Amino acid sequence: MRLFKAGPAIEMVNASFVFLDHGGTLSKVSREHPQIVLDVLGEEGYEFTLEQVEKECRVSEAWWDENQNRLPRGQRRPLLIESNTLLLKGLGVDGARRIAERIQTEWHARAGFRLYPDTLPCLEELKRRGLPMGIISQNLDTNEELRNHALQINHIGDYFSVVATSESMGYDKPDPRLFVEAAKLTGHTPESIVHVGDKIDMDVEGAMAAGMQAILIDRSGTTSRSGPRTISSLSELPLLLFD
Repeated sequence: MRLFKAGPAIEMVNASFVFLDHGGTLSKVSREHPQIVLDVLGEEGYEFTLEQVEKECRVSEAWWDENQNRLPRGQRRPLLIESNTLLLKGLGVDGARRIAERIQTEWHARAGFRLYPDTLPCLEELKRRGLPMGIISQNLDTNEELRNHALQINHIGDYFSVVATSESMGYDKPDPRLFVEAAKLTGHTPESIVHVGDKIDMDVEGAMAAGMQAILIDRSGTTSRSGPRTISSLSELPLLLFD
């Protein structure tokens, strides 16, 4: 009896290695950054509305966009703290630097990473079939931080022989160099690798520009049938990779 259900028939994929995107593909956060900031401020005795925090978040995000390259990738944690300090100062918070450091330290635990229901069954099936897996993530965490934080929270780190984040690799999606450098870590050629992600521009186009095969996961069912190779659930992925 098959444990996985196929969606509309699409072409089989021949791959020796599978990369998956993290956020939006394997898991999602329960709390976005403004809500995390609001929660911490509440514990610190401050009362703000979410709208007030979101307004200052937009200011701090603009500051980040202008200043993120002041430090090398992989060493930018102080800039994240500085960005949150600016946010808190905009709200008139005393001790903004201390609270900003607390937000950064506690962010992963507070974000509430939750796996999609189809994630573990898919990973288990691919592991059972002996297909090696990795992650390519657009992420401000380094490879080590992603493995030790988000993946550890969800207990899925052992499934992946390679973790490649934009922060560690030095390129942002959809830059094909991110995917090429990730492929080098696997020992497989890009042509023999398939990348699965939830964004056409970031994941599908980036992977294909690097010579990889690509599959879009679209749980909302809004992608045109004339678009890229698409699945609606990770439960369909093993059926594309194995007869």
